[in-house]
Amino acid sequence: MISDVGILMNRMIYLSAFLLFLTSFRYKESDYCKIADQIVNNYVREFATPRGLELYGYGGAMMNDIQKIELDFFCFEALNVDNARILYVEMMEELLNRINRHKKIHPYLHAFPFVEGNIKLMISFIGSKERDIDEGCVALMSIAKEHKVYFAAYDKEKKDYYDLCEESYEEARRKVIGN
Repeated sequence: MISDVGILMNRMIYLSAFLLFLTSFRYKESDYCKIADQIVNNYVREFATPRGLELYGYGGAMMNDIQKIELDFFCFEALNVDNARILYVEMMEELLNRINRHKKIHPYLHAFPFVEGNIKLMISFIGSKERDIDEGCVALMSIAKEHKVYFAAYDKEKKDYYDLCEESYEEARRKVIGN
């Protein structure tokens, strides 16, 4: 016959094991994610926000190292392709510079130097669906896997996006920076 103390002891052991099991699921952010967050937060505060951009999405591929950083911004200004290209290249180059200059993050980068293929940057132009803007103003810009920058406008009648143009990031960069 098991005593009351034995039953209590068994319950305590099971409860302790169960609590230990539950704490193993606790999420702990890695050091390299904290460094990436710091870089992105400073970039948004110091570079993007003063240009009238608002961050609405942030993520990436950071399971074992930093493979990709994804940022989605709202822009509240209507821009044509040439001005949108300038904004896009400036945004991309500044983020790449900040990442590649940050010595503490280097060991955690999947590839060094980090290049535009490691960053998914999208800029959505707010109001392009609601307000009257000139034909050819950009409504959405993004870079795809093929390292191409896509510029799209919004057709209010069809309520859908249509392509304005696409170009390689290298071509866009050459048009803006000249190298």
